Amino acid sequence: MEVDLTNPWLFGAGVVALWVTLFVLLEAVLFDGDVAGAAARGFAGGLAFAVVYAYVQRQGE
Repeated sequence: MEVDLTNPWLFGAGVVALWVTLFVLLEAVLFDGDVAGAAARGFAGGLAFAVVYAYVQRQGE
């Protein structure tokens, strides 16, 4: 199965999922703290990154 990462919706969803996963894992393994808060921070960070990345990509076209 091949995933087309040139699709901005798929790329954005993948980035957000990756950031949420990383933030939750880091919080659970290293800090043993608030997993829900880590998921919210990961979602916000991933969404911000995906939006800025999409904007920069469109400016380069």
